[in-house]
Amino acid sequence: MHEEDLLREMACILRGRLGELAGPRAHELDAELAAVLNREPGEEGDQVEDLLRILGSDPATHAAVAKAIERVFAGDREGVLRSIGPPGHGDPDYRPVKLVCPRHDFTWYRRNVGQKAPKCPSHGLDLKPAGG
Repeated sequence: MHEEDLLREMACILRGRLGELAGPRAHELDAELAAVLNREPGEEGDQVEDLLRILGSDPATHAAVAKAIERVFAGDREGVLRSIGPPGHGDPDYRPVKLVCPRHDFTWYRRNVGQKAPKCPSHGLDLKPAGG
């Protein structure tokens, strides 16, 4: 996975955690991230720069991304995305299932079998298993 793809994936995952991380700024940050993630190729602006600016504008999201980037440099690319996934006490015998928006701007992990997935906050679409 290239660095820009990794940053994009981190932004998609963090969108699902903004309420807990950014509190009252969550809605504003989510709208900004959604706008950048939903740009058509060739539209104005550098996506990587804009994502870094938005995620760096809030102390909690900045800390989550910085921690994940440290793991990248430590060679733990696989653990990076799991490290910023939603916290919680998942079933120890259940492997989290990655669900994504069909338009690829939101990622969420199901931690327990009975956990109901949210709809994509940008498009209102049902999330689908990644790779499916």
